[in-house]
Amino acid sequence: MTEPRLTHLVAKLMGNQEVISFSPAIARAIGDVEATVFLCQACYWQSIVGPGEWFYKLRDAERDDEGGIVPPSDASRQSWEWETALSRSRQESARRKLTGLGLLEEKRREVPAKLFYRVNLDRLTGFLLENFQLAGIPPTGRQKSSRQAGASQTSKMEGKRPSSNTKTTAEITQTTSTPSAAADANADVGRVLNGVVVEKWAEPHKEVLGRALMQAQLNGVAAQEIADEFAGALEAEANGKHVGIRSKRGWLNHVIELYKKGGFDPDYGRALKARRQSTQRVHVPHVPYVKPGQDLVEPQLNIIRTSLKRARGNL
Repeated sequence: MTEPRLTHLVAKLMGNQEVISFSPAIARAIGDVEATVFLCQACYWQSIVGPGEWFYKLRDAERDDEGGIVPPSDASRQSWEWETALSRSRQESARRKLTGLGLLEEKRREVPAKLFYRVNLDRLTGFLLENFQLAGIPPTGRQKSSRQAGASQTSKMEGKRPSSNTKTTAEITQTTSTPSAAADANADVGRVLNGVVVEKWAEPHKEVLGRALMQAQLNGVAAQEIADEFAGALEAEANGKHVGIRSKRGWLNHVIELYKKGGFDPDYGRALKARRQSTQRVHVPHVPYVKPGQDLVEPQLNIIRTSLKRARGNL
């Protein structure tokens, strides 16, 4: 869990009410400018209500008689369209992107239902760190020459991350000195997934799924529902019906968190589970009726034997 002060700082830095503080770091990590605009404004409101709290906002702005956008008439009429200038379709596209990455959470509350939002600041902080978008290299024009007066040649390397091929002695020692650690971890994952049906779409990511379930201490029905939702989302992604899941572990952690809080809705897993159950139904072939006292000839006995074998094989 990220330190609360750090997540609160991330929220505070993301924007103010009228001027949206656009973050190139998030845009680079997400790969979507409009989703970044939406998220930056959401972070502003998250900083107002506080980390972990939900907030409500209308989707569409108010309009005059000619259809032009006008400012909200009161605080309850504040809208995403007015504050971000994003149309309905662009908002929906941005929300799908953000919820798919686990950065934005949504929940319907009250009667009539209203859509509330919450930025997952822990996930956002981890997402930026995972994608190396908080590096300390200043933009072009702000960099100072490494040949300043009195500076040594070694100063060129200050502030730069080591290359991806660089490994410390401690890392190498740990890798070679504990060869059984990976095997033990794989065994634990296998125990967690024991009895869980992992559909073909999730099969390549079986280890990631198992580790997420193991860390969350989920098994039985809960583990199966998460596994089905994961496979269903990957299937939808392959069919172009879901935004790409860049971080499989991050997505799983987000869904598991929703499950624990009672906000889990198996959008993709429900259909996948129904298809699986339909193929598992036992089909018993028709057995001819035999009158009492009638001799059972050999062909009829063979039909009964075959039917029983098939029924047992499908149980």
